[in-house]
Amino acid sequence: MKIEIQRVIFPDAEQAEIESADLDTTLDSDDVLVRTRYSLISPGTELALYTNQRDIGDGTIHSYPFHPGYAAMGVIESVGSAVNDIAPGDRVATLTGHSSLSKFKPAKSVCTHLPDEMQCDHAPFIRMALICVNTLRQADIQAGEWLGIVGLGIVGNLGAQFGRHAGLKVIGVGRSSLRSETADRCGINPIFTGKPQEIAAATQDITNGIGCKLVLDTSGTMDGLLKAIALAGDGGTIALVGVPWVMDPKIAATEIMQPVFSRFLTIQGGWEWRLPLHEHDPDNPLEMLRHRYSVEANAKYALELINKGDVMVKPLITHRIKPKTIQDVYQGLLHRRNEYLGILIDWTKEKS
Repeated sequence: MKIEIQRVIFPDAEQAEIESADLDTTLDSDDVLVRTRYSLISPGTELALYTNQRDIGDGTIHSYPFHPGYAAMGVIESVGSAVNDIAPGDRVATLTGHSSLSKFKPAKSVCTHLPDEMQCDHAPFIRMALICVNTLRQADIQAGEWLGIVGLGIVGNLGAQFGRHAGLKVIGVGRSSLRSETADRCGINPIFTGKPQEIAAATQDITNGIGCKLVLDTSGTMDGLLKAIALAGDGGTIALVGVPWVMDPKIAATEIMQPVFSRFLTIQGGWEWRLPLHEHDPDNPLEMLRHRYSVEANAKYALELINKGDVMVKPLITHRIKPKTIQDVYQGLLHRRNEYLGILIDWTKEKS
């Protein structure tokens, strides 16, 4: 049976609309159907797709039209005959898009059950937490050492909070007053601004010359990477958590290569999908022996800390919107970045 749903679509650059589409609700044995309550906009990735301002990669995966979104919370409507651990009525956090109703295969995705007391609108932030939790849980860093965070958007803020919960001392680098003020409300300090040289001097002063053992660069920019190098102590590691979408010809490669060489720095990719998806993969039972955690395990860890309030997400929510205002919101993100941070789309009144 087909049901009419509502979903966000980018028909072309800088165009966002709500379209009606037919979803075939016939389930394969390993499918589930979830009715979305809230989905969360991922500002960095979705703005890059919305504007098409990217010159890294061939763009074939994200050609227009495109349906964005990968962080949502909903209620299970129905399940296939082979699905045993998910039932209708379950509240779950999913990797589904901005759509009133979605069908997916839990065995090939992440579907995290929510405890009864967890707020629905907090659950989509689990997905954003995965971006930084992967690196933090795999890193060679111990309680009492310094963690640097470049960029205080959703991912950077959550990375700082998870790091602090693990006993790390945190330094944030931001340039937006909204993001810096929100980080301060979440207990993240000190927060540095300025040029890399100024950040390096301030870091050396506050850490007594040690610098940061680990730096998460969530900015996805060359300027952000230079600031990450400024935060890092000799022998430190910089994890590229933000996606570099656009080249910056104003910054020479030698500005990165020289300190990496002379200060024994390590730069590594922080993409969360290098981990196995599930804790127990029947198709590859030895995969978990190579890793300390899985994506699924990290999602459960993020859920636990967010649910207990050890990691705060309420201060990150700046907007709760109806789907019909979607174009105005993306334009706001593009042109008024200091007004927008966590944007939840409320699907509870949309028809399916």
